[in-house]
Amino acid sequence: MSGTCISLDTSSSEASDDETLSLHSDGECDGLSPGPSKRRKATAGAAVYKTRFKNEWTKTWPFICGVPGNIYKFRCTICSRDISCSHMGKADVERHIGKEMHNANVKSAHSQRKLQFVPVSDPITDKVTRAEVKVATMLAQHNIPIALSDELTPLFRDIFPDSEIAKRYASRQTKTACLINRAIAPFFCQKLVTTMKTTPFSVAIDGSSDTGKEKMNPLTIRTYDDSRGIVHTQFLDMCMSSDATAEGIFSKMQEALDKHEISWNNCVGISLDNTSVNMGCHNSIRTRVVGANPAAYILGCPCHIVHNIASKANEAFEQVSHFNVEEMVVDLFYLFDKSTKRKANLDRYCSFCDTNYREIVKHVSTRWLSLGRAVDRALQQYEALKSYFGSQSMN
Repeated sequence: MSGTCISLDTSSSEASDDETLSLHSDGECDGLSPGPSKRRKATAGAAVYKTRFKNEWTKTWPFICGVPGNIYKFRCTICSRDISCSHMGKADVERHIGKEMHNANVKSAHSQRKLQFVPVSDPITDKVTRAEVKVATMLAQHNIPIALSDELTPLFRDIFPDSEIAKRYASRQTKTACLINRAIAPFFCQKLVTTMKTTPFSVAIDGSSDTGKEKMNPLTIRTYDDSRGIVHTQFLDMCMSSDATAEGIFSKMQEALDKHEISWNNCVGISLDNTSVNMGCHNSIRTRVVGANPAAYILGCPCHIVHNIASKANEAFEQVSHFNVEEMVVDLFYLFDKSTKRKANLDRYCSFCDTNYREIVKHVSTRWLSLGRAVDRALQQYEALKSYFGSQSMN
């Protein structure tokens, strides 16, 4: 049939597993009257192959790696670019390496100053390194911008002029970021991996609400710290995925565990959001985790469960009392939100009722955890609010 294109999966013995075959045909089928004569394409009847990226290439060129989601491209870490290798395979890599842009980036990378972490026997140097690591850990733990480290180095020297450690302290933004990403994070990650391999652990994962090309699915691990006698939660992997299906998310979870050679045998439970993708009975993350470890306990999000209970209780309360709590806290916020005069009057009633004045908390239905805070804030000033509205009704 004229103009047909047949795509074949090369699982047969005639083509390798690393290639995809497309067969173009402009021939005519027997029994059909020939149509108008057409000029045949140059590739008529020819096989067109696409070459996949092979991990073994990284042994020859350590600065390249595969591109997640695209088997026909490789990433050059020096140029920070994704390049196609589907045409000529290794020759595409060699062609990129020979380009002037790549060679310029290589020269630039070699000219950059590298941080050398060489063990030394000087006790002062050890104390300086300890101080730099402590500060970097504090910034990461409290989510403080790393740019603050540019100000800390001269600040320490100014406020501690008699300290030799402060004089030799030198950890600005670049070095602090390097300490966090290349020293502190790998240390705690390896410590967590060792714990997961030897003791029971539970898993929790939830998708982010961002709308980018890839979605973040933070994978967190809960373990028991025997030395401190507490249960604590640690981050293992971000599990970036462009496929929001159960198969796509679970495959990223499996990749994170396989990367550290961790099995599901020590997993005693997993907590998930209560959506069908996570908790469905047939095709979900839940079914896949149970398939990997039938003994794992599956727990829905307790916050959502408590919220659903509270919502049903609120509906039942409204049916009996004809009073809606959510509408009350929303109306209360907007009544005082833009009025300085009303806030000042409420402040006077709070003083009269011997109550501390506090701003009314805004409740948003899509942020359902705010309902409890809004109700608590209204109850804290209940007597003052009651007196305020009583005087308003009298006036």
